[in-house]
Amino acid sequence: MKKEFVPYEQALLLKELGFNEKCAAHYLDEDDLELKWEIYRNLSFNTDNCVQAPLYQQAFRFFREKHGCSYSIGRNNDVVIHIPINDYITTFILQKNKTYEEAELECLNKLIEIVKNNNK
Repeated sequence: MKKEFVPYEQALLLKELGFNEKCAAHYLDEDDLELKWEIYRNLSFNTDNCVQAPLYQQAFRFFREKHGCSYSIGRNNDVVIHIPINDYITTFILQKNKTYEEAELECLNKLIEIVKNNNK
């Protein structure tokens, strides 16, 4: 089940980009990277020492809805990302992924990088 959640490093970057939605789990802090389950409380806040652990689908929805970014992962686990920049769609193609999960993580990292650079 852990593989369904965004890793701590990416969750922290998402927090910096404004992600703050209800999640089923969180990370307590960088010294305790075990997921803490929030099944009963379903917290929707990020504190200094608590980082929401979104599902990958929540993270991708955040980029789609808040930043207009879309992506696809192809049959060979190649990643195609479409980013609206200045009324044009820019396409990034990332290749050489070994597994779907690696492609998913690479896609998420690229989306974080792009949005972070566009917000400067």
